[in-house]
Amino acid sequence: GENDQVERDQRGKAIAAGMAVKLLSDVLARPGNDQLIPEMAQTQEIKLAQLRAAIAAVRSDGAMSENERQAILQFADALQLDSAGRVALIRDMDRDFALDDITRSAVTPELSRLIFAASIYAIDSTAPSKRTYLNRLASALNLGRDTAGRIEAHVRGRT
Repeated sequence: GENDQVERDQRGKAIAAGMAVKLLSDVLARPGNDQLIPEMAQTQEIKLAQLRAAIAAVRSDGAMSENERQAILQFADALQLDSAGRVALIRDMDRDFALDDITRSAVTPELSRLIFAASIYAIDSTAPSKRTYLNRLASALNLGRDTAGRIEAHVRGRT
């Protein structure tokens, strides 16, 4: 109903505000990170990999709301994506990514953790379809349940 939409919009705005911080920098700085989510040199390619992961996570319920779209654009701003990257991002916003598209760029365990963290960061993981997606992604990235759980708790500020 209408209340659901209002609630979703408010949650979308809160998520957008949360994403506007430099990607996970606040998360990385939290005690207990201990390289769980690696701080690494962020090439444009790695930035796009994270943004694509966020898009796929957001679209995993079949749609992207205007708030979610704005959140991803703010995420891109926070990552300081260059103009070519922005062009690619806009093109990718409406793509349906296969899980393989997301996991292909996870060529190291560190990148796997970063991509998983970006996916969690982008969504409210309590929605059943999004929960299912995160579980599939963690499995495809070869993240054990324990590691995936620790990353999620860390991103959500529950560590």
